[in-house]
Amino acid sequence: MWGTTLGAVLMYVATFAYMALVILVGEFVLHKFNTDKEMTRKCEHLATCASWAICYFFVGPSIHLVIVNFLSLLVFAVLTFGNLMKSAEREDADKSYGIFYFGLATFVTITITILFNKDFIPYSAIAYYCLALADGFAPIIAKLAGRYNVTMFKPKSLVGFLTVLVISSLVTLCCNFIFQLNLNWAFIIAVGCFAAHAELYGQRGFDNVTVNLGVFGLLVLNHYGLVTLPVLVALISAPAITIFITQTKALTMLGALISFCYVLATAIFGNFSLVMMILILFVAEGIVSKFTSERFKSNDQEEGKPKKEKKGRSAFQIIANAAVACVCVIAYYFTNNVIFMYASIVAIAEEFADSMASDIGRLSRFAPLDILKFKPVTPGISGGVSILGLVSALVGAAVAVFVAYCFGVFEWHVFLILVLVAFLGTIIDSVLGSLMQVLYKCPTCQTLTEREECCGNKAEIVKGVKCIDNSMVNLLTGALTSIIAILIFIVL
Repeated sequence: MWGTTLGAVLMYVATFAYMALVILVGEFVLHKFNTDKEMTRKCEHLATCASWAICYFFVGPSIHLVIVNFLSLLVFAVLTFGNLMKSAEREDADKSYGIFYFGLATFVTITITILFNKDFIPYSAIAYYCLALADGFAPIIAKLAGRYNVTMFKPKSLVGFLTVLVISSLVTLCCNFIFQLNLNWAFIIAVGCFAAHAELYGQRGFDNVTVNLGVFGLLVLNHYGLVTLPVLVALISAPAITIFITQTKALTMLGALISFCYVLATAIFGNFSLVMMILILFVAEGIVSKFTSERFKSNDQEEGKPKKEKKGRSAFQIIANAAVACVCVIAYYFTNNVIFMYASIVAIAEEFADSMASDIGRLSRFAPLDILKFKPVTPGISGGVSILGLVSALVGAAVAVFVAYCFGVFEWHVFLILVLVAFLGTIIDSVLGSLMQVLYKCPTCQTLTEREECCGNKAEIVKGVKCIDNSMVNLLTGALTSIIAILIFIVL
């Protein structure tokens, strides 16, 4: 075992000498041999892996780890903001602070470890190597995949996403053996799944923060027994859902991120039945939407209508649909009052039922009628209802609540109340859509639309309140539906 003073001196010398060597070799290779900049950058990324082991070998879990990481952060700051390290900068961004983020995240995790709980040292190692190895190999393997690779959210790719997942899982497995952590296989895979998402959503070099701090935080939560079965299910199932989202362009990147956070929040504050309900209904909704969209497109083509470009749901749309259910789940966690769980189920079921009404109802052969004025309206315009849409809404509400019933425990009379209230929510949605939602008219094509712009021109408001669009109607509907459910169960 190295003496404290001698070990510290050797650690500082070895660490900074090694890091200087990595930087100099990277710069030399880049300029001398005109190598691929991205590959050179990632090779440097991988080469830095040894620095954590060098520090730990000489000084162990001591304050010197904090000091050396702070000094490294200062060096990275000078190199980054002084524009002195060309080989470490991204080519696909105007300015990337990845190397600075790398040093910052490592400094934060090791500082928390040394100052608060030295038992976190293995977690710091896993977080560091998930970042250094997984994020380092991801673009290299993605580039080798060539034309077989596909984009998820630019510049992130599917092969890179899966690479981070696999390598992060292997890193966790190896550290589990080295440090004898006794982590179960499900959690090890969950770490890989979480790291893959942290890397996917970390844009412009910020993945160096999200991967490192995210994985470290997940391990700390598990240390205190806060990673439950619903959380594991949510994390392990997330990659398949995310791949489906990106390949069908169902959501924007921010929309997908909000959805990921929503499912995790439900898993943390809710229970197994709510998580399974969200996951199963999301898949079902995606399948139905894809099927009906193809049928709807074929009908439009037969009628000679122009093909519409598909746009994924935005972050605000996801928040509007999920906010009420999430609030109810959190209220259930802190009060342990089952009424709030019922309110959350109703909010989720209403959203699913409304989607079924919209997706299936638009295939009706008869024009929808405005729910208040009973006059024909253009298909797709809020406030319009059809027999097919109403039946689809009722069936959708029943299916949604039945999924929760299969994984949860509540009586049949509760089941019926939840179905009826969720269906009532779709009626409320249509009433608000007809009464309050803003509707525009295009001055060019004279078409009624819910968009502010049409045909490249600003559309004119013909009814409704400007600030109340479809997302706001969904938010209000979810809130009213949940309140009705809460009041009913309070009375009962």
